[in-house]
Amino acid sequence: SEVTFDRSMSYEELSDLLDVQVKGRLNYGTFNAKGAARFLSEAEVSNLSKSLIFAYIVKGKSAILTNPQLTQTAMDARDSIDVGEGNEIIRATCGDEFVESVDLGAQLLVNVSFEFANQDIKTEFEASIELDYVSLFSVEGEAAVLSDRLKDNIVITVSAMQIGGQVSRLPEIFSNDQNGDVSIVQCGTSDLEACKDAINGIVKYATDEFPQQIRDLSYDSTSANGAAVLKYNTKSYYN
Repeated sequence: SEVTFDRSMSYEELSDLLDVQVKGRLNYGTFNAKGAARFLSEAEVSNLSKSLIFAYIVKGKSAILTNPQLTQTAMDARDSIDVGEGNEIIRATCGDEFVESVDLGAQLLVNVSFEFANQDIKTEFEASIELDYVSLFSVEGEAAVLSDRLKDNIVITVSAMQIGGQVSRLPEIFSNDQNGDVSIVQCGTSDLEACKDAINGIVKYATDEFPQQIRDLSYDSTSANGAAVLKYNTKSYYN
């Protein structure tokens, strides 16, 4: 397996990473299109925002299709040859390729998003903490150097999403009530405790519990736990 931890993942890289989940391709297994799209929207940046994206990615085995059989939908499309326009119906139904294998694994994704009231606030804030955003949560009193004007015009949002493993465990590390597929905590720079607690909980979870959940990345399409499908690998019907 391969384990990576990227402290500087861009929005574009995150979008590629969640491409399968966001598009809900084939809507199969442990896909979570709604949650992935919501997490991606939380990480999107603008002129008045900044996001720090953390990713803990584990790549496991690939599951290879053996003894492939046509589904009922494919057989119905095949039988349409007898009534004319068969090629068009088959192509519209089945495409040009089939899924030969899937890459299995798990992902723990965290986004810390800063929203600023205006560009001046963003510039002043970045200058005040010398672009070291994470120090806001790791150094006691760091936010005390910020003026009241800054504190009243910045909102911080911590969101987290897990794909694979025991996904139901992630919301439990947040102190507030969670509803939905993405765990979210929001706070301001005048009261960082909620965000501090969330980040501390995520660090502990990523260090201790998440690795235990993914020691055996077996796959069961009927179970919410275990490995998730991270990527589809297709092969041409013609080949």
